Amino acid sequence: MEELRKLIEDLAKEVKQEYEKSKGAGKVQDFETSMHHVVNRLECLERKVDYLENQSRRNNIVIYGVHEENGKRWEETENLVRRVVAKIGIDLVNSDIERAHRVGRLNGGKRPIVCRPAHFKMKCSILRGSKYLNGTGIVISEDFSEGEGVPIP
Repeated sequence: MEELRKLIEDLAKEVKQEYEKSKGAGKVQDFETSMHHVVNRLECLERKVDYLENQSRRNNIVIYGVHEENGKRWEETENLVRRVVAKIGIDLVNSDIERAHRVGRLNGGKRPIVCRPAHFKMKCSILRGSKYLNGTGIVISEDFSEGEGVPIP
């Protein structure tokens, strides 16, 4: 990730240098060609960053609609996840949850929970069973980056 940020910074410097060169010499056509090349490289880097972000999120699930209780400790969030998943018939033990935490700003007491089950198969089981939560106001979905374009419930 850090390498990609450095590449983006280098591209910005390259654009500025090319602009200064073309400005003094009046080579607008050369500048446009260079700009087109830089824009293509930038788009390629953005796709790579998006791919890497989705890879890092691939085991995550997001749980929407779970009311936030007074406590904000991660242990309490994990307990909430266990209770929600128990409603679909899956019993999770401590080692089944790698991480669980709330994200975003408090909005009516229902911030989403991002949870990373310890195993990909566990994630798949939870997603398959989430259909049994219809009508409860709780929705479980995969975690995608913003660039993926997946609507958030």
